[in-house]
Amino acid sequence: MYKANFEERVPLAQHYNGAAPSTVDARLQGMRGHVEQAIDNLAAQMMRNGSVTSLRRPPMASKSIGLYDDLLGQ
Repeated sequence: MYKANFEERVPLAQHYNGAAPSTVDARLQGMRGHVEQAIDNLAAQMMRNGSVTSLRRPPMASKSIGLYDDLLGQ
């Protein structure tokens, strides 16, 4: 589902702000493991509870971002 509904919808011809396709692909690769882990956690919750009504997402990181922080980590 993740691949079909997100990765394959990333425009391939031209990326935002002229980003190179290799850069976009690298970012997607970096995200994939985190997304797969979150999906695994949700599936485990569904199996334990026998329902999707009480699914919980993991807590968000509480890291604050400063005005001059490099958001791309480069």
